[in-house]
Amino acid sequence: MHKKVMVICFVTLALACFVLKLILYYHFMDTSPQTPNIATNQVYPLNNHGYIFYVTMNQNLWQDILWYAFFVFGLAGGILEARWKTIRTN
Repeated sequence: MHKKVMVICFVTLALACFVLKLILYYHFMDTSPQTPNIATNQVYPLNNHGYIFYVTMNQNLWQDILWYAFFVFGLAGGILEARWKTIRTN
């Protein structure tokens, strides 16, 4: 039972990281300038299919952290599920 909870927690964390990244990304896209703004330190470009907007270093770092955390938690959940076979399919 504990193994199943671990797998579900990893997968849930992965999905939460992905959803939070998307929410932040679209929030930044709506609120960030389309040209670099040195005064507010928004000089790191993000590109959404040609729509370029600029964010701060911390905002860019959180985007990267959430993206990598999504893969790490998803991979951990997938590997543990493949090894333990905790979620049964009928």
